[in-house]
Amino acid sequence: MQIGISVEKNGLCPRKAVMKVWARTAGPGKARFVIEGQNGTRTGQLSATAVKNSAGVWLATYTRNITIQTDIATRYRASGDGKASAWAPLLAKCGPQVRHNTTTSGSTAEPRAKDAADVGKGGSKTPGTTTSAGKPPVTKPPATKPASQTKKAGGTGQAKKITLQCRSETMTVTRYGAVAKKTGKATAWIAWSHNVTKKWGSGWSDPLNAKNRSESCIWKGTYTCRVSARPCRY
Repeated sequence: MQIGISVEKNGLCPRKAVMKVWARTAGPGKARFVIEGQNGTRTGQLSATAVKNSAGVWLATYTRNITIQTDIATRYRASGDGKASAWAPLLAKCGPQVRHNTTTSGSTAEPRAKDAADVGKGGSKTPGTTTSAGKPPVTKPPATKPASQTKKAGGTGQAKKITLQCRSETMTVTRYGAVAKKTGKATAWIAWSHNVTKKWGSGWSDPLNAKNRSESCIWKGTYTCRVSARPCRY
């Protein structure tokens, strides 16, 4: 029995995660199991119908969609018929939320556009502008402070530069018994993130920030997938 969890990588919340459970059976029929959470949660009995794949293996597949609303760091496993899968981590951090509305102080009314017929006519004039017949008004640019008087953010006058920090060590994880190459790689990277979090903390655990990434899979009835990378963080 195996379990794997994949999470959307956009960094915003809410976002989607997909949990899958695979159970081998001796033949056609239903596989029955429960899913347990690290915090003690437990589902009722679940089931999935076994289907014979191209390799001649009877395999039951169960899929559950998860919506992530906030930061989460936990683990799940599946168990049934006296068997249990390894723990699969569910790790996600929610980045800044998308702003739907912006407001500015002061009047929100748009200035009235000048008609061509108004150009060159007498009458009231906008302060700070002059008009002459046949010529558009000349608008003076706003005064700017000398460079020596400009306020410097943080006292440096430059935006803070964010650099990527990488560890010198390489984390390598091998995933055995995967039924599909894509799933084998995905669950191997999930395990990589989990192991990195345990050793160095969650700030280093995003595979998308990692350097010297490599991944490979070998088919021997099932897939054995190996991933390797140097953890990095901003």
